[in-house]
Parts: sequence; structure tokens; C-alpha cells
Amino acid sequence: MAAAFSEKEKASIRQALISAARKYAQTIGMKRTTVDMLAAEAGISKGAFYGFYESKEHLFLDMLEAWHEEIESHARAVLEGCASADPKQRAGMMLKEALRLTAGQSLHRFMREDAPVLLRKLPPELLEKQYKNDDELILNLMEKAGITLSIPRETAVGIIRIMFHSLLLVDQTGAAYADALSVLVDCCCRQLIVG
Repeated sequence: MAAAFSEKEKASIRQALISAARKYAQTIGMKRTTVDMLAAEAGISKGAFYGFYESKEHLFLDMLEAWHEEIESHARAVLEGCASADPKQRAGMMLKEALRLTAGQSLHRFMREDAPVLLRKLPPELLEKQYKNDDELILNLMEKAGITLSIPRETAVGIIRIMFHSLLLVDQTGAAYADALSVLVDCCCRQLIVG
């Protein structure tokens, strides 16, 4: 019997699995990715994989959570870097950075093709927790930016979700997508933020 992994090894393996999931999400997608492939990338056996995750879908959900944390970290850094700007400008800069980072991850196909499969295969209570985390993330960033809204907070969260979902339309929108999204962000910030 193989020796158990140390806590340091577990953390390293978990990070390697998340990195492998991101790599495959950006290239071949979750549906074509096997547990064998993910385990090999992390240098563990298929059996050991199941000591970390119930299924590859659980791993891909963790990958999305790590991706969200990275976006949040960059958004917070933008807020700290523009503390003297007015709330509308700060919110716009923060949102544009989050959208830029999201677009740069090349996960468009994953979100379009694999995310619906992920939503069907994972337990509803796990997904509900994930969506609540997204809402809390958005609301916490708005609060940190010192934003006072002219609309209900839930509506603002919905608008931000729509902006992120628009990233799925980059190919259909064409070369003007980035400029159009920037204008949309600025218009929303001017219209929806008080101050």
C-alpha cells in the first residue's frame, strides 16, 4: 500500500489538478478530458484522483472557483490602485479589468459547451452554493468600491452577469467587441451608480 500524501503534497497535487483542468478546459474541453488525463498531469494514479475529487465535474467546478478567485484578486488590486477616482470610474475600471482577465483565459468554449453539462451533472445544492458565492463576490466588490446604486442590488448583479455572459459572443460580435463592451460598462456605471 502506498504511503499517504503529506498535507504539502496534497496541496501541490490539488493545485496540479486544477491547473490540468484549466489547461484542458482551454484546449479540448471537459467532455473530452478523462480522469486518466487529469491524474497523469498531476503525477498521480486514477485511483488517487478519487481521493481528491468525486468526479472530474467536481474538479472542473473547483477550477472555476479558482478562476473566480483570481478575477476577484485582480479586481481588488484595481480598486486599491485607483482609490482617489470617483466611484463611477473605480467601478468601471474594476469591471473592465475583471472582464479583460476573463476574456484572456480562453474559457469561452468551455463556458458555452461544457458549463451546461457541468450544471446538469453536479448536485443542485453544490451549484446553488456556487451561484451564491458569485453574487456575494460581486456585492462585496461593489461595497469595497464604495458604490451606491440607483437600482436594486439584485438588478445590478444581473447586469454584471449579463456582461460576463456576453463574453460568449465575442466571435459573433467581431472586432468591435472590446470597444463595445467598454462603452457598455461606462454607460452602466454612469447610469446606475450614484455620486
